[in-house]
Amino acid sequence: MASFSTIFRALTIIVSVSFSILTSNAQNYSFLKDSSFYLQKTDWKQERLSYYLNNNENNDYLSLFNRGLNNMKYSLYDEAIINFKTALEKNINTTNQIRDLNTASDKSNLYLLIAVCYDQLNNADSSETYYNMALRENPFNENVYLEHASLQLTKGKLKESLKILRDADLKFKNSSKILNALAWTEYLSGETGIATKHLYKALEVNKYDQQAQIQLAMILNNEGKTEQAIDIIKISDSITFSYAASLGFRGFLFMKDGNYEKALHDFQNLFVLDTNNPELAATISKLMFKTGSCRNAVSMMRKANPINGDYNKLNYLDREFYELILISDTSSLTMDEEQLACKFFLNYYWGEGIINEKFFSMKLIHNPRSLLIHRFYLYWLSSFSDIAELPLSYINATLTLDSNNLNLMLLKANYLYKNKLFNESLDYCNKILGLDSTIFNAKELECSLYRRLGQSKKERQCLLEYIKLDSSNIETYKSLVLRDMIDKRNDTALVVLNYLIKKGKTDWDIYSFYGAINSSIGNLQEANKSLEKCLELNPEDIFSYLQIGVNYYNLNQYEKSISNLEKYQTLTHDPPEIALILLGRLYYLTNRFDKSIESYSKLIELRPDMPNYYIERSWVYYRINKHELMKQDHRKAFEADSSYYYSMYYKAADEASVNNYGKAMHYANLAIQGNDTIADAFALRGFLYLKTGEQDKAITDIAKAISLNPFYSTAYTYRGEYYRIVEQYDSAAIDFKHACDLEPYDYSLIQNLATFYNYTHNSDSAIKYFKKAISLYPDGFYSHWLLGTKYGEQRRYELAIKEIKTALALNPENSRIAQDLGYTYLYARNSDSAYVYSLISYKLDTNNMPALQNTAYSAILRKDFRNAYDYYKKLLDKKPELSSEYIYSDIAYSASKLAKYPEAVNYYKKAISIAPRKASLYGNLGWTYYLIDDFENAITYSLKAVDLDDKADYAMFNIALATLRKGNFDESLELYKKYKGINDIMNNADYEGPIADLQDLIKSGIMVEESKRILKEVFGL
Repeated sequence: MASFSTIFRALTIIVSVSFSILTSNAQNYSFLKDSSFYLQKTDWKQERLSYYLNNNENNDYLSLFNRGLNNMKYSLYDEAIINFKTALEKNINTTNQIRDLNTASDKSNLYLLIAVCYDQLNNADSSETYYNMALRENPFNENVYLEHASLQLTKGKLKESLKILRDADLKFKNSSKILNALAWTEYLSGETGIATKHLYKALEVNKYDQQAQIQLAMILNNEGKTEQAIDIIKISDSITFSYAASLGFRGFLFMKDGNYEKALHDFQNLFVLDTNNPELAATISKLMFKTGSCRNAVSMMRKANPINGDYNKLNYLDREFYELILISDTSSLTMDEEQLACKFFLNYYWGEGIINEKFFSMKLIHNPRSLLIHRFYLYWLSSFSDIAELPLSYINATLTLDSNNLNLMLLKANYLYKNKLFNESLDYCNKILGLDSTIFNAKELECSLYRRLGQSKKERQCLLEYIKLDSSNIETYKSLVLRDMIDKRNDTALVVLNYLIKKGKTDWDIYSFYGAINSSIGNLQEANKSLEKCLELNPEDIFSYLQIGVNYYNLNQYEKSISNLEKYQTLTHDPPEIALILLGRLYYLTNRFDKSIESYSKLIELRPDMPNYYIERSWVYYRINKHELMKQDHRKAFEADSSYYYSMYYKAADEASVNNYGKAMHYANLAIQGNDTIADAFALRGFLYLKTGEQDKAITDIAKAISLNPFYSTAYTYRGEYYRIVEQYDSAAIDFKHACDLEPYDYSLIQNLATFYNYTHNSDSAIKYFKKAISLYPDGFYSHWLLGTKYGEQRRYELAIKEIKTALALNPENSRIAQDLGYTYLYARNSDSAYVYSLISYKLDTNNMPALQNTAYSAILRKDFRNAYDYYKKLLDKKPELSSEYIYSDIAYSASKLAKYPEAVNYYKKAISIAPRKASLYGNLGWTYYLIDDFENAITYSLKAVDLDDKADYAMFNIALATLRKGNFDESLELYKKYKGINDIMNNADYEGPIADLQDLIKSGIMVEESKRILKEVFGL
């Protein structure tokens, strides 16, 4: 969640030097940002996992409040809501500790935090409820307005945010917080002038309002008024977020203006508040160099750049810093700074084209014992040669000059490693780490050596030590995960992977590891999410395709499984047995029989001793009516393993398929007698008992089949039929759903399931299964119809219209379908089509009153007032009990447009009798009276409209117009001026209606001079 203070900070950072103090030491929530307790006690730089925060056993009020805030920080909004609600239930003891927390003891702010959490969870109703509770608890809580407006702004709803803040400004006169937030939002909307006025007003209230100063300075700076911007900012003595922001922004302005000494002074003061900020230190170092303090610049540069040997991270240190290192005392350089100096030395001279063997020879002749030259020479050699090919004699000679040089020792350790002298390399690593245990590269090499030497425990311990030294090296975490996976430490491997993913690491192999572990422990959905992410990052990782295919098969998501297994097959020339088995089954289940036979045939070539492969291929032959080939495979299966009795089962199934239930029962009994573990045979016999009315025996056999094979879809289908027969519909739905999951291509089951979801208002599932039903049977009008209505409920009108139109084309005599199509066009704001289909629906069924009402309403929208009037009259004649304020208002409006003014007056009065507090009804009635020159009633009812709604501008100007027509010009002129002034305040600059009314009088020759004078004096025309 981003409050106004957070948004302001972010924008300040963008235009300044991006100091992390502006974001790290300030709270995200605007109403806590000035709390001294919070600034002192909270340090967001600590990486604290929410797990430990939420397992704190201390459940007092303050602990619950702090846990809630921390959960919001980690976007754990559900848990935060629980924390805050539990805190509300506690007895709030007004101890010093809670008083220090300031606003935390305010129930209004707790309600506000809960509202913010619900808003982040997109639960609009609950969010609105708690915003209102916050206001009821404390109607003068500015924070509710600020946070509500801030959330609207982060969602891109600039107008809504402005409205909230403008209302707040009217309520809280001269509030500094409101003025600052409103100014920034006006600025974002392009109203720079208005924003500036608000900021000057805030400074009138408090000339030391630093937030207003900074915002105003930013605007002036953007307009090129840098000197004025600097003058605006006044630094206070209190150390607050605004103090830090003021220092940072003024320093930026000084630097932009070329006043480096003043900029350095402000940034040094800022550094006192955040001494661990590398970007700030780098800027200070650069300013020190510009002002001539070279040695201090080098010292500050060390704070700016805690080097880990990764030169790619030094982009922001420009050539000036490299030169600083070279001209400094090299004897005082650290190991990493020396490497940096060498890198610049080589890059600089190499760029000049003078680096070669002769160059170093000449340098060494002049200074034969120069360690720096010797080291540069080695770095130069290693820059284009493999370390294993470096001259060992020269490495040793250089080490003789400087035996404790860690860089040279590490170079030799790497040389030994590259030449596979692992034990000798390990000895050198131990020497280096004995001298300095924090050398990253040496620790990394030590881990690799333990792995090469097969010492897994030492490798794991070494990796853990390396992570303590350098927690930013992602490769070390990966090595630890791989080590734990090999050692079957899945739990610890998952902890590390979860930590990396939470940290935003996106390397493909992290997701590959995560997928492999979750697959092995049965978390298939999570596994596939990770593996698919892995493939996004690395499409060539072929084993991810295989694992995803296997996982989707086990999840019964056949098409996804096929897609991934086929990709795997295209990337490898020798697919394993598991891929062929799954593809054979998947092609069979999805009616791709030729491909299924091809896969099984490849399997049989690989393993002719496996009877299952013959049996499974025989299923395919049976489905395509190749019975001889099916029988051949049965015989081959018996030859491979004579314990198979599937041939009897298939004979029984053949007889059942032609309704020969007696013979089918005979062969099913033989199959079960031969092998009482065949689920297929028990399920078939249960089905036969259903057909012969022996339901108790049926459910016994079907239950036996499911117990033998819980994944046998046919058994669940038969049990669903049993429950349907005995009218246990909930149980039937459960079994049909399970059957659909196991057999996703049965159209009738899928449509029934979709209908079931539709009735239970599970829209997403209903849409999913209606679409699947349509893909299997495109001519089913029912699926198209209900799918269209579901899309309509989700406001996906284009899709809804397409589906309902298809349904109507398939069943053109169905009035309900035409009615739903009319409704959908109406919601899609296509009044012409809404009228056409609503009228078709009514003509198909003249008792369809909703279709008749929809026809009348659509006619109004298309300005066909004659038909609108006639159809509403017909509706009220047929069903007077359907009358409502809306119907009376619509028919009154139609009557007025047809110049049936007495009827219009009558219907408006009937509408008012039903809704006596609706301002627009009085306004419309007043206008109708005006049209019949009844100016007294016109004024009376228009005044009533304004009384009910003080923003009813249409009624205000109708009062002024009717007063003019009564001949009271002066009074009318004053009313026009008054109402225009009110509307100007409300930012309602739409005066086309009032102007048009006066122009109509001029055209009609009525009160011409008076109308012209009003147009000139009031509207400037």
